[in-house]
Amino acid sequence: MKAAKQVIRAPETQGLKVVVETTRGDAERERAVLSTSHKELVDGVIYVPQALTPEEYLPLPLTQPTVVLGERPARAAGMHLDYVEIADEQGTHAAVSHLLAQGRRRIAALCEQAEPRAGGRRLHGYRRALEEAGVAYDDALVIGVDNADLWSSGAGAVARLLRTRVRFDALFCYRDSFAVLRPSGRG
Repeated sequence: MKAAKQVIRAPETQGLKVVVETTRGDAERERAVLSTSHKELVDGVIYVPQALTPEEYLPLPLTQPTVVLGERPARAAGMHLDYVEIADEQGTHAAVSHLLAQGRRRIAALCEQAEPRAGGRRLHGYRRALEEAGVAYDDALVIGVDNADLWSSGAGAVARLLRTRVRFDALFCYRDSFAVLRPSGRG
């Protein structure tokens, strides 16, 4: 959400408008956004792949300039796509190292089951930070989240973790969507 707000605010300073189209991780909606002409509405697309893999979105006939938020696949070299890559491994390493520096040693991690590439890089950063601090990796502390876009999915994963009675003294969440505390008084 923070990135979306920044993407919307920056062009506003130039008198431009941003149109946000949510695909809710639906592959057909993602294909439609990428390959349908929106020339009357937009000058370009910022695409965050959720349902489509690079093998699926790279061959699509793009009708406007497109920036992809995510890892640049090797096949994209020489294509007319720009990428903004997220430092998944480095960011996770920094966050977990910070928790370790605060004296935490049993750091649970909520990870994305549906995102093997980003999730794998984040898990590597998590494991590397533990290893550098001399803390043994414990698979029981890593729990998958069914739908990383839903707060309730993160809450469900925490409930499953608590039911295991595995002790932990910190919780690292791979995504903001399941790390945010839900305000009290809301159903």
